[in-house]
Amino acid sequence: MIFVTLSYRSLLLSWILSFRLSDIVKLAFFLFLLVSALSLVASNSAFAQEHAYGHLSERSIRSHQVIKGDPPNYPDDALREKKSGVAVVEILIDDAAHLTKITVWEAPTKSIAEAVRKTVSGWQFRTLTLKGESKGRSYSGKLTFYFVIENGKGKVYDPDEAPFVGHLQHGIV
Repeated sequence: MIFVTLSYRSLLLSWILSFRLSDIVKLAFFLFLLVSALSLVASNSAFAQEHAYGHLSERSIRSHQVIKGDPPNYPDDALREKKSGVAVVEILIDDAAHLTKITVWEAPTKSIAEAVRKTVSGWQFRTLTLKGESKGRSYSGKLTFYFVIENGKGKVYDPDEAPFVGHLQHGIV
């Protein structure tokens, strides 16, 4: 058995030594790319199994996943102080369509952040479906709210409703 192992090792060594340096570099680079690709595929499939479908777009969440979801109220103190701006939250919905986590990433004031957190916590979501079949998988995504003061009144828009968002995206404003 030792003889077989030694002969395979010496055969492999003589085979490697027969290559030119440039061939060895190319082979090493190819092996590096192959191992990198395989580890990327493995990590993505593990992530996909753990997090199901992963991250959904805001439009997909708002149009397909939200069953009940009223916009947050403009907090009185923020309106009184004339505070406006954008609030962004990230949500995580489990496989039973329950909101399990909400993270406020951005808000102009603490009261606006709390208003968004409280409101979104009361929303109802659907389970993820694919071609009409419930997949019972978790998903996450972000939600954006625009807090705007118009004529002394506080209004809250989502990205599809905000009259100025298109102008901002196209550099008009």
